[in-house]
Amino acid sequence: MKKLSALLLVFAMLFVSIPVMAEGEAQIPERVEISFRVGDETLMINGSAVTVEKPYVVGVGVTLVPLRVITEAFGATVEWIAETKSIKLTYPDVNILLQIDNPIAEVNGIAQELLSAPELTPTGFTMVPLRFISETFGADVSYDDATKSIVVVKESVQSEGETVSGGISEKYIGDSYYGWSMENSSELVMGNRSFDGSETEFAYGENVIIVYVDPIDENYDFEKDYVDYKTYYSDGNTLVKADKDSENKKMHFQYRNNNGFGEDITIVTEKYMYTVQSIITSADTQERNDIFAITSTFSVSYPENDVYDLSNAKDGMRKYTSENLNYTILVPDTFTLSSEDGIGNTVVFNSIDDESLEGMNVSVYSKSDVGSAKELCEAIYKTGEYFNELIYSAGSIAQKTYGEKNVFEFDYTLEATSMTVFGKDICFEIGDYVYNVGIMVENNSEAYPVMDKVFTSFEATALDANEIGILMYDSPVDSEQKYTTSGKGWSFEVPYSYIERGKSDNATTLVNRETGVIISLQTSVPEIPNGRRLSLNDVVNVVTDRMIEEGFVLESNETLMLDNVRFESFMYSLEYEGEKIYQNIYIAYDGTTLYSIYAVYTEIFYSEAMKNQVAEIINSFKKA
Repeated sequence: MKKLSALLLVFAMLFVSIPVMAEGEAQIPERVEISFRVGDETLMINGSAVTVEKPYVVGVGVTLVPLRVITEAFGATVEWIAETKSIKLTYPDVNILLQIDNPIAEVNGIAQELLSAPELTPTGFTMVPLRFISETFGADVSYDDATKSIVVVKESVQSEGETVSGGISEKYIGDSYYGWSMENSSELVMGNRSFDGSETEFAYGENVIIVYVDPIDENYDFEKDYVDYKTYYSDGNTLVKADKDSENKKMHFQYRNNNGFGEDITIVTEKYMYTVQSIITSADTQERNDIFAITSTFSVSYPENDVYDLSNAKDGMRKYTSENLNYTILVPDTFTLSSEDGIGNTVVFNSIDDESLEGMNVSVYSKSDVGSAKELCEAIYKTGEYFNELIYSAGSIAQKTYGEKNVFEFDYTLEATSMTVFGKDICFEIGDYVYNVGIMVENNSEAYPVMDKVFTSFEATALDANEIGILMYDSPVDSEQKYTTSGKGWSFEVPYSYIERGKSDNATTLVNRETGVIISLQTSVPEIPNGRRLSLNDVVNVVTDRMIEEGFVLESNETLMLDNVRFESFMYSLEYEGEKIYQNIYIAYDGTTLYSIYAVYTEIFYSEAMKNQVAEIINSFKKA
């Protein structure tokens, strides 16, 4: 189910960033041609007449054009950095950073002086120097004396990256994997699209159309959702339309505010919730009606022909390409890209199903840091000690060949309460770097074929160590280095494998980066009823009663002394939505201050190693 707050954030950010975001992210054409006369508001861009804010000349003959001209002609990716009023243009092999009213630009990190700075017009359009950007992108800029026109030409521009291209000649545009489509338009410009295809963005002039696809929750309530959305869109907006078709599970909202118009069409099937959302900032009534005409054709069916297919899924897989690290690999089409660290030396994919344990990672490290592929495999193998030994079992490290890759590998099984999964990690060397690919899938007849397909598909070219530099392995097992976290009257010694979140004088929350184990401390001065002295037993009784009411089962309890403070410790377990959760509670009261420490584990990481690590942190408690 999509989140209302996320929609509000998207809506607000797009309106704030109109000068740049309205340009969208276009396809990179094979040939670029721009021609116009200064002072005309209609330009010929790649064979099409486009009406824009009028270009004008400043300074020593510098022609400034709307940023839209650059994005539509070259297909460059644009990012607006509101805090510094900067524009980042990304194009194959070229990154340009510009700033409003600043004559200094950066090209691939190198400062260059402009003849004239970018400007922001009173009507909110971003104007940029045409010749500088065009020539930096490899185009030729000339003046046609016969037509009194400025002409920009670039031949053989090749596309790269994740920007979607193509698809302006077909009648429909859609996704065969998710089974949706809508009518196409020559004005519809492709923008960002998520790796798994669950989010696709289009630009239509200064406006944005976004298609979302979300897995449907088994407890989803269409009628309640309609009421929630109607309430949501009524807050701060004027509703223009709010209707529903309960039989076909379709709802439709249109609303307006000081920033423009918005539209939300949602269709719910047994498997997915489809939403096509329009954010319309243009004041042109015809343009708004054209957008509504397109979105009204949105359908959860896929035409048999005359359709441009956006899907990258084929035979149960999607191809992932790392432009920074020069490799490609097939990923199961049930996985979504979760995170890319830094330049992408660790890429994580999770199951589209939030309740699944399935997932995958690709990591690249320098030999100078991890040693050989065998040594890296041994280090990763050692991390298995953090899995619950009652449900985890691993085979020994062995050598194998996938295609032309000689690898070290080991496999393992996790038999959790909700699911049994089979996992495998492989490590291999290419040039100065060592690669690790790990995957977990449901332990069924398809597990081995899927893994073999993933591992065999990996292709890479050797990286230049002088260009890439050192890629380090941050071992979760290495917890010898520690830091001190402290507040008003307390402190802990914590391994660097824990991230501190939400810290104050009276509380802190620590989260293990690898296992997700949480340790939380809170201190407070409780109110004493009727002036009666509060005892530790009183506090313990309140806590235990509450845990039992919430369905927790007491596993064990003990009394311990931490820095001469008596703590009562309780270990509880709870089965929640098919998963088992463990919670360790430590309670102390010295007559003035109440100390509450919680440690929460999932079943998978409820291991002796993790319990010992948590105990070591708890035992480091100091009362200041």
